[in-house]
Amino acid sequence: MVFVVQFRDQYFAAETPAFAMVDIRDRGFEPVAFLAVMALGLGHMLLREGAVRKPLIIMVTIALLWVGTGFSVFKYTHDTPEVWPQFSFNDLTGKSLPLRSDLANITVVNLWATWCPTCRAEMPVFEQAQQTYPHVRFVMLNQGESRADVVRFLEAEEYQFDNVWLDPDAKMGRWLGQTAVPVTLVFGLDGELLTGHTGVMSAATLSRLLSSESSSDLLN
Repeated sequence: MVFVVQFRDQYFAAETPAFAMVDIRDRGFEPVAFLAVMALGLGHMLLREGAVRKPLIIMVTIALLWVGTGFSVFKYTHDTPEVWPQFSFNDLTGKSLPLRSDLANITVVNLWATWCPTCRAEMPVFEQAQQTYPHVRFVMLNQGESRADVVRFLEAEEYQFDNVWLDPDAKMGRWLGQTAVPVTLVFGLDGELLTGHTGVMSAATLSRLLSSESSSDLLN
């Protein structure tokens, strides 16, 4: 609820479907508020429910150890790249383009595929974002499909994107160490990876990504 209030302009926009506020796939939540509510709930149970106090403490301790260990192992075994790789990709006209072919302050790259339902769900968000954020370059980087398949999909759905690039070998996903789609990456002018998001993108979540400290500094 806190996240919805923070980004109410996006959630109550005319083009945003009504169910977006309860669609948890975009992982739109405010972690501080979530932890505060959880702490209050646990504190209430510890004070009021004496019979469950010891089992609850044990369960919470195990959960924290499990989450902390899992996160540490993941971070140790998955090095997140820090800068854009020296790749070039073809657009739908066959022109080869590197990231730095456009001196935009920020480039948002969305890894997607036509067969991916989640990717399809977020397409209207990125189409609208091109008008909402005119100083940001949005690149729709298709993973593992042919030009014909991509064009057929875009024409059938009547989407209009300024930058649709092709990555038939999915080398961008391999570079990232991420084979699943969709993935959204935010790069700065120098190619630095500023932030990212895995899973469906809502207008509110995109706004949060672009309003993060590292991103907003470049937009101002």
